[in-house]
Amino acid sequence: MTVVNTAKSNVFSKSEHLRLEKSLKELLMESFNRAAEACTRLLMQDMIISRYRIEMITGEDFIDQLEDQMEEGYFASIIRLQNSVNTTILFLLTEEDGKGLYRILNGMKPDAGLPPLEDLTDSIGELNNILGNTFINCLANTLDQRINGSVPRNTLDLLGAILESVILQSELANKNIFYAEALISHKETAAFNVRLIILSDKNQLLKVLSRS
Repeated sequence: MTVVNTAKSNVFSKSEHLRLEKSLKELLMESFNRAAEACTRLLMQDMIISRYRIEMITGEDFIDQLEDQMEEGYFASIIRLQNSVNTTILFLLTEEDGKGLYRILNGMKPDAGLPPLEDLTDSIGELNNILGNTFINCLANTLDQRINGSVPRNTLDLLGAILESVILQSELANKNIFYAEALISHKETAAFNVRLIILSDKNQLLKVLSRS
């Protein structure tokens, strides 16, 4: 019986590694651009990507770099991919921006009263479902396979608690991850900012892309 050593199948040459990283960054930028376009259509206001970051980082360092924001309240909506790619899509707005966004989505005046918290978080979750699916669709097209996302988990909590739950549940604390974040803002006034964050196990995602 012949034993095949499959260890090398998980090791990329330098040129292949660079090619895959380039493909991944192109995928992420395409998804961010589509998310901004979807946000523009949904809000009927001109939204642009005002800032973005794509880098490799450990899960622990990702949390540490946001230490000064950990005690701030954020609306969050979390989608996890349900295929072989360990990836989380995280949609974040400050509490103030989330309330302002709700008023815009529902055609309300800036000083109008707000519904119960559950309705607010569900409404923001619907927006993440739309924007998060832009990344899911881009990834599915790249891999030429169906990719399913979980039902969004919506909450209003301190940023530290939100990020800790994401990192621990995704088991990314001690792994190298691709961290990609886009700040989608109102083009003219920057009246509110939407943070769309994608966190993925770097090695796992590169392996999946290498098969596409």
